[in-house]
Amino acid sequence: RASLMSWCCEAEWAGSSGAYRRDRRKDQLLQENRYLVLRYLAEDLARELDSVLDGILRALSARRNTAAVIPMAALRRSGA
Repeated sequence: RASLMSWCCEAEWAGSSGAYRRDRRKDQLLQENRYLVLRYLAEDLARELDSVLDGILRALSARRNTAAVIPMAALRRSGA
């Protein structure tokens, strides 16, 4: 069973340090509870929906093949 949390937000929302810290705390709590956390900008969903959906499917597929939670830093490095 895959537990997935996908966030979609506007670029301006994540722009402040307070919003960034709050989001990282949410990510950490979810990851500690074995959720895979994926974040996307609303503009990416509008412009590159197929690519975003492919990324989600790849992440879920990789998750099925491992018991470890994929850290957000690895997702950022992959461009997802």
